[in-house]
Amino acid sequence: MIRTIVVTGVVCIAAMLGGCAVALVSAYDAETDQGVTALQTGIARHLATLEQLATADQGNPKHPDCEYAGYVETYAEFSADAHVLIVRNEARPKNELTVQQLQSLADSLAQGLPVIHQTATGGCMTAGAVAAARETLDQNFRAILKLELAKKSYREEQ
Repeated sequence: MIRTIVVTGVVCIAAMLGGCAVALVSAYDAETDQGVTALQTGIARHLATLEQLATADQGNPKHPDCEYAGYVETYAEFSADAHVLIVRNEARPKNELTVQQLQSLADSLAQGLPVIHQTATGGCMTAGAVAAARETLDQNFRAILKLELAKKSYREEQ
């Protein structure tokens, strides 16, 4: 009798769980998608500018406007935008992976690109340094966007 009750209970629970979708990550967030894309666009434009102004092979700046001092505010804006995205995503439940990816991006923006620019010989980055920074940042952006777009396509399939 007890065995029948236990088996019946297990079957009922299994049937109920079989009809429930368990969310292991947060849902797609259009504002995160748009914010990340806007940040990527701004950084891509910034890197294109730095590439045009990059140092020549001899280490001499092609243009005097390539020095770090002229871009301090730009780097601060990028960091602030990344911080806003982090805070937004920390507020969303089951979103730890997105937050980790955004934090990695923020670290690259705070410790990577500006530091490379600031310590560049003559104050201007080489075209090779710009290309390396672009690839590192693009890896961060691809990871974040792949996750958000996977969330979106999952929700559309449901």
